[in-house]
Amino acid sequence: MTQLRMENDARLLARLNKGEQAAFNEIYEQYWEQLYRKAYQRLQEESSAKDVVQNVFVSLWQRRKEVAIDNLRSYLYGAVRFQVYNQINLSNKHSHFFDPFEAMMVSPIQTDQELIRDDLAKLLLAWIDTLPRKRRQIFVLHYKQQLSVVEIANELGVTRKTVYNQLNNCVKELQWKLAKYYTLLLLIHFAFIN
Repeated sequence: MTQLRMENDARLLARLNKGEQAAFNEIYEQYWEQLYRKAYQRLQEESSAKDVVQNVFVSLWQRRKEVAIDNLRSYLYGAVRFQVYNQINLSNKHSHFFDPFEAMMVSPIQTDQELIRDDLAKLLLAWIDTLPRKRRQIFVLHYKQQLSVVEIANELGVTRKTVYNQLNNCVKELQWKLAKYYTLLLLIHFAFIN
């Protein structure tokens, strides 16, 4: 089923790249509701969630010839996540919806943010590689492919509780690792300014 969906998405993307409005309409029909639910889950506000999804589809159409998309579903979910963050940054009233993992990706040190972000990305990839196979699979499915706990449980043939527990363990471990990294960065930072 997943392979079939990916093949269909690849065909739609090829047609979209050629500027076919019908392909865009099919993508819109296929993904609008899922993307809206994901945006609403984060924002808890109907009009903001609709704005997010609208922005994603407008961008998809405008950038159809510029962007190389390997996985349409992951691309759209990532675009929704980006738009949600924009909405949160604009309103600041929804800051409690940041996941602990995602909140820690924002550096407390204002200088060299891009360098720190790159280091964090490398650290995250190295950390993911050290996870046990099943936990790594669950983490990647949830944070990279944006699958829900129910979808992951169904795909892997495990219980929801197992998925929750594995994700909870991941987040706690990652918070601990990043906290140690930030402490080291702060020590280095203060050593150079004193």
